[in-house]
Amino acid sequence: LSWLAARATPGGPAPAGAAGPAAAPGGPPPPAAPLTRLGAELALRFDPAGGYLGKAAPGRTIGRGDLDPVGSSTLELLRRHSLLDGVEPDLVALTSWAQPWVPAWLEWELTVTPAADLSGWQLGPVDYEPAGPDQAGPGPGGAAAGPAPVTVSGRAHLTTAPGTRLAGAVATWLTAEQARDRVSTGEVDDTTAAQIAALGAAAAGLDLLSASCDGVRTVLLGLPQTALAARQADGTVPPPAPAGPPALLAGGTVTLTRLRVVDAFGRLLDLDPAGTVVPERVTVPGAQATMLRTPRITAPSRCRLRLVGAETTDPAAPADAVVDEVDASHQVSPVIGFLLPNHVDEGVQVFGADGAPLGELITEPAGGGVVWEPAPGRPLRADAAPGEGLTTAQRPLGLLASGMVAADAAARAGQPAGAAGGPAESALSAFLRAIDTTLWTVDPIAGAGSSAVASIVGRPVAVVRTVLSVDVADDLDALTLDDAGRAVRAQAYADLTRLGVPVRIGELTRTDDGVLGWFADDDYSRMHVVDKLVRDEALAAGPGQGHFGPWGTTPVVPEPQPIDHPYLDTADTVVVHPGSPRLLTVLMLPGSTASVTCGLVPRATIQLQRAWYAPGLEKLSPSVRVGPVLVDPGQVRLPAVTALGQRQVLTHREGPLGWQDDAILAATQEALLPDRASVLREGWIRVDPSPPPPPGTGSGTASTSPAAAS
Repeated sequence: LSWLAARATPGGPAPAGAAGPAAAPGGPPPPAAPLTRLGAELALRFDPAGGYLGKAAPGRTIGRGDLDPVGSSTLELLRRHSLLDGVEPDLVALTSWAQPWVPAWLEWELTVTPAADLSGWQLGPVDYEPAGPDQAGPGPGGAAAGPAPVTVSGRAHLTTAPGTRLAGAVATWLTAEQARDRVSTGEVDDTTAAQIAALGAAAAGLDLLSASCDGVRTVLLGLPQTALAARQADGTVPPPAPAGPPALLAGGTVTLTRLRVVDAFGRLLDLDPAGTVVPERVTVPGAQATMLRTPRITAPSRCRLRLVGAETTDPAAPADAVVDEVDASHQVSPVIGFLLPNHVDEGVQVFGADGAPLGELITEPAGGGVVWEPAPGRPLRADAAPGEGLTTAQRPLGLLASGMVAADAAARAGQPAGAAGGPAESALSAFLRAIDTTLWTVDPIAGAGSSAVASIVGRPVAVVRTVLSVDVADDLDALTLDDAGRAVRAQAYADLTRLGVPVRIGELTRTDDGVLGWFADDDYSRMHVVDKLVRDEALAAGPGQGHFGPWGTTPVVPEPQPIDHPYLDTADTVVVHPGSPRLLTVLMLPGSTASVTCGLVPRATIQLQRAWYAPGLEKLSPSVRVGPVLVDPGQVRLPAVTALGQRQVLTHREGPLGWQDDAILAATQEALLPDRASVLREGWIRVDPSPPPPPGTGSGTASTSPAAAS
């Protein structure tokens, strides 16, 4: 029988130890060596499972993609020296017919255990991540008790997308890598590229199947899993009726309980869910076939940062910011004003949205405390409060200045004094270092450009009015509900409003994100930084420190010097409840974007329109403090600030409320003695605020008497 089997399947895989035909009576036995050689040569054509390996043609390999190409080529070289002479047998002669296995469907059943809140999760760079081992996990027993577990079952179509997509992605990357290699910009070496190519070749031949467990969200919303419904007599389809109360927060765990594959011929293959492999970051210790479900709101929802009018005080009824190029009176701008940090002299100049100077926050030379000074030219007392003389739209600027002064005074009263009789750092210094450290992660001229004259001392920072909200749309009017069902469903949406959603404003990893800090609910006693790293990795800066150190000692990157001042809030997220918007004042670079990350929905970005900030930014000009200097009262000659242009004046006080603007003549190298007695003046060099004279009428001299100024 063995001889007949070998003859019936020429070239087929023979069982180990099978012998050839018996020797003729009285003849010599068949030699053992040729039979062994022929058996080994036959084995070269099949894998251990009996699968045909294929045949290689000259110059290329024709075979299965899951095999090592080097090994296949080696086997083909050995087959070319075979003792068998003739043509390779056809696979039809070697293969026994069997019903093909064509998997078509995956029938699944899983149990979803929703969570009541976000306990055990923390907001990561983009999405929610499981909390560390020192915190309660969201698995069984780690989170607050939520709704009862929900069992969901369904049937999903199986596709071969994983292997095809992986092989295609590898092929696309290899093509791009070859193009990069031609210009010497390749990302990997030849060895790594070969390994990636082998991975793609292996993926192309693997039988990888994928399926999606669709319908879980529908069941969690309490809706029927099928979308089919009978038409009414008038031809319309009635709205679906809920099958139960909704679970609006899809967090917690998911456990596979049953899996079964159905092929195209109706055959079944039960799978053991215990062998399910779960990604490491969502693994539940001690629970098989169970994974953590990243929190999501099952109902339609969004998290948005709305740009609203600068005069907005009620976040529930804001006026959306609008650009109107036709009628400027209809335009609503979210820009409250501008801050101009002066890292050289450690100060912050405050300007209105139109570029008009309002005042300056500076450090007191004697005690080191933060004080407010009205801008030169404003008819206010020298000790006027920051909020005096401001409009309704400018009110947050006064609150910001007052909050910084109050925070610095409170810190000096509650902290031990330093060597100079006060704390080691003022609130203004902490504010400036936080701004400077964040600016290292931003491309400041990508959107706004560098034409502003204010860049001689620092980058202008826009103070922007926004409203942050998490909106959830209910479906009470889209379903067929009776009074009891409507009350139950409405209560579920009302309970969701107690969920506190942490939201992060700004992102350090994006160079186009220009958020430098923010204040919540008009509380300006503490400034929130974009990320805790700003506080911990802050760089040394200030007069005589960091980049402003003595000549020859300026480092390329200043040494880190963490900020330890209560004015900076360590919480880099703001908690928002659905349906309860919050008012935020955001500090950001004009022309940049602001990223909003909450984890429950994809990240969103907003951007200031140029029509809101460009007019004020073009007029914005810093004032330079000088004095006391000895000048000629008739012709003030001082070294001109080149960046301020030609119309420069020396502004100084003339009485409690009056100001005097004296035109500055640029000083030269000539030694000139004035005819009249010189006087000591202390004031500010700034651009003449009066409009320039019409062409052909002369430049004139800007001079304002104390009476006129008051």
